[in-house]
Amino acid sequence: MCRIYGMGLCLLLLCAASEPGRCFNVDAAALSPHVRMDDEIFRQGFMPGARLISVENDRVEVMEIMSEYLGDNFRRDIHHGLRHSQDLLRQAQVLADRLGVAATVDWKVLTAAICLHDIFASSAEEHGDDAAAFAGERFSGTGLFSPAQLAQIKEAVRFHDKKNMIVTGEGLGLETKLLYDVDNLDAFGIKGIYRYLSAYITRGRRDRRSDADILGQIKAAVLDNVTRRYENLYFDASRTLAKTEFPVTRDFFEKLRSERYDLRQLRAATGVFVLVAQSLREHPQMIAQKALAQLAANVRDEDSRYVCDYFRALHAAYAGRPAEDISLSSNIPADKNKETLAALTAIIEQAI
Repeated sequence: MCRIYGMGLCLLLLCAASEPGRCFNVDAAALSPHVRMDDEIFRQGFMPGARLISVENDRVEVMEIMSEYLGDNFRRDIHHGLRHSQDLLRQAQVLADRLGVAATVDWKVLTAAICLHDIFASSAEEHGDDAAAFAGERFSGTGLFSPAQLAQIKEAVRFHDKKNMIVTGEGLGLETKLLYDVDNLDAFGIKGIYRYLSAYITRGRRDRRSDADILGQIKAAVLDNVTRRYENLYFDASRTLAKTEFPVTRDFFEKLRSERYDLRQLRAATGVFVLVAQSLREHPQMIAQKALAQLAANVRDEDSRYVCDYFRALHAAYAGRPAEDISLSSNIPADKNKETLAALTAIIEQAI
């Protein structure tokens, strides 16, 4: 693994040196992350040995328990699993602080909803209803959540993927609005581009569609979806948070829609699609390294530099998110917080 990553670093440097101008000048620390789920995760229900314990308003401990319930695939999934949940929780804290509602949020409810919202994301674009039903069936009567909390979890999970709905907020809980917005915010930026491509390719291949057909579907659908996500954000503060990363995603899919390259050409946004599709099952950092290996000797013009710059940015985005940097709760004792985050870090490191 070290040897592979060393090679990847050399390729990153080689590609960066090929041209001083870069298409994706994005700060890795500010990038929103992205994530996908495997269809078979929940066929066996809870993991053996999953325990029911009383949980107070402790976000780290709630996430630990949900992680144990949902199993190894949830902890390892780079698209819709533990890392995605941690990133959304971090973004929710930022948004709640900006809104001045952090003390009002039921963080136990929001943390559980964040962990559960994408458990069936690989099955369909709109998957919230199935996830909400799963939450009701699995957690009703367990004592882990009060009936009111479980109802709020189900509402938040059910509503999170209603991307075509203009959000009025009437009758919706605060946790529902926060999950709705942070999940949409997570679709923007370098990782958002990767998430869209990965999701459409995965679902298209499951339906036995050709890559050319999948690319056509992406060109037809994604740009409008991205725009609706931004326009339907509930809070004005969310649009402020999205002002840097939304244009990155929008501009990529505008470029992709306008291109006429075929799938044999590793050029511009079409080349990004081709290289993601070639290594779809790999970790994104490995996808980036493989892409850069193919591109290193062929970065000759603006369109080939565009592909190289994207994968440089993707590699940096996934390399720059250590679990220790995640601020989950200021109310957790320092020793407990450190111990828990160390355990979560170990899980992530084993997964990748």
